Amino acid sequence: MAGGRVHKRGTQKAKPGISPENLLALLVATFPESTSERLVYVRDAIASAASNPPTVDSQPVKDLDLDALITTFALKYSIKIADYKVHHAWAPELTLPEANLTTRQQQMVKSAVVHLDRWLHIYDEVAIRHSEAICRMPIDQVLLEAIAIVGGHARDCGEKPVSSTPSIYTRMRLFAELDLRYKPPQPVFPQSAGPSQTGQGSTLLQRPKVYTGRFDYRIGFPSSPVMGHLSSLQVSHLGIVEAKMQDGIMEARRQLLAYVGCLYHGRRNAGMRVDCTSYGIASDGYSWVFLQITQDGTVRFTEAKDIGAIGWEPILLTVIRVLKHATFL
Repeated sequence: MAGGRVHKRGTQKAKPGISPENLLALLVATFPESTSERLVYVRDAIASAASNPPTVDSQPVKDLDLDALITTFALKYSIKIADYKVHHAWAPELTLPEANLTTRQQQMVKSAVVHLDRWLHIYDEVAIRHSEAICRMPIDQVLLEAIAIVGGHARDCGEKPVSSTPSIYTRMRLFAELDLRYKPPQPVFPQSAGPSQTGQGSTLLQRPKVYTGRFDYRIGFPSSPVMGHLSSLQVSHLGIVEAKMQDGIMEARRQLLAYVGCLYHGRRNAGMRVDCTSYGIASDGYSWVFLQITQDGTVRFTEAKDIGAIGWEPILLTVIRVLKHATFL
């Protein structure tokens, strides 16, 4: 108590809100061409939303089926065969610019292929591919070699660095087990808005959706402290890599599309890039698939590339081309 005045809490009357009748009159004045039934529905929807604020729905993005992924992230696709939910056949084929490697980088690729061939011989002899952890080992090897070659880190033991001048590529890093939590912008009036078919409430204001997941690998640059969480999703990713157990490449493709779809959609909505093209890689260690979502949302996949059929060099070069192209988008 100060100056003899007693402060009582909770004694002030709350300011009255707009009544349903006045809200309806306001809607009629604002939208004179609308039907009375529609305006009554809108009024009830607003009143319901005000009294029951929407909660956030959390959904693993990998659980979305193919049609939901295409719709949710505004993608475009062309199906070659009817049974696309199983085979995921896409057209057109993904094509990438040439890597334009220096002579030294070409030598590094040749040296890496020799190392990978020797390593694979040992791996085939002693590794039992009954777990995802074992199946990831070839992926680790390829990604590290590709980043080392692009960034100028690859050299023989005791050899000095090729150049002491740092480039943007030298900051490229490999990250693993990165959590995804993506909340797309919520439309004010979804296209499906209309009276509820169940009569148990309005569908005008849908519950916000948050898509969650976990990247097996991310290739990119360390996030800038200035950019915060936005940098970690929309800015610094060069490629997302999804790993699966042996013979799980088809499942990996769909899950990869979900993750790269989040990345692409987030970049488009952030408005921070001229070109929002996004890349991903799926592999079980032996089979490799590369994904690109172009600026206009077109989905492009490569056919599965198997190291037993084509060897390491084409796969290693494709990873390098993805990284170099993604760096300057």
